[in-house]
Amino acid sequence: MIKFFCRLLLIFSISSSVNANVLNEVSINSVNYESLSSFQKSIQENLFNKNSIDSNANEIFKEISDKKLRQLNIDVLSGEFVSSEFLLNYEDFINNNFEFSYDIYSNSVDYLKEVKKYNTNINYHLQTITTNSLAQQFSISTNFDVITSQSPDKMLSSINIGPGYILGAAAATVFIKDALAKQGCADPRLDISLSSSSMTEGGSTVTLTATIEEPLGTNLVVPIAT
Repeated sequence: MIKFFCRLLLIFSISSSVNANVLNEVSINSVNYESLSSFQKSIQENLFNKNSIDSNANEIFKEISDKKLRQLNIDVLSGEFVSSEFLLNYEDFINNNFEFSYDIYSNSVDYLKEVKKYNTNINYHLQTITTNSLAQQFSISTNFDVITSQSPDKMLSSINIGPGYILGAAAATVFIKDALAKQGCADPRLDISLSSSSMTEGGSTVTLTATIEEPLGTNLVVPIAT
């Protein structure tokens, strides 16, 4: 009886230890990219504190040095712009210099705006790549996909830079929820489906079908990100 009780205590102890070490998944909204200070604060709160990681984000993440900035300009922010190559080079550079993650991201955004290749879609990919890189550094799983995990051909078909537009189903869902909430409609479900994930300036057609499960008393305006 004493041996059985001891075994039971041992099993319970091991089980409790395992549960205590389970890490919370990182989402795309876990990291704030508005400024270096908000970036550091969100990492401290959402990655370190929530997962009991004994690290100080203010000490780890710092402003990029002049030497690394010159290297960033050479390795990532120069040459002929090809979206898939740009994102792969960006990911490689940020994985090897993660302590400068915020400045790598912000300088890349400035570069894209300067060469007129910036849009919300490529900004989303920059943020997912950066957030995923940060999570990997501290062995935390993520709950979103990263475009660089696809083959180069699929990456090119998923990215639309310049005159084209990206219609993201996930992004549309967020806007729909916001629109419903703002108009006091928390319960009605609105489903949107797209016939294609992208359209180009050449004249391709995308059919958007919206279905709401019950009538509303007022018109519902849903902004779509392009």
